[in-house]
Amino acid sequence: TIPVQETLPVARYAAVWSKNYRIKKAASILVELAKEYSSYNCRRRRQLIEIN
Repeated sequence: TIPVQETLPVARYAAVWSKNYRIKKAASILVELAKEYSSYNCRRRRQLIEIN
């Protein structure tokens, strides 16, 4: 049997890691959305300038 003292830090580390991973994943998705949104806005702005 593995002592409880040894398994607890591992469990805590796993919980922290998964939370960080989720945050990182969410952040990267937000960055991608922001990139797409800004490039879409730039394209629209360019079209508006060309129309004027």
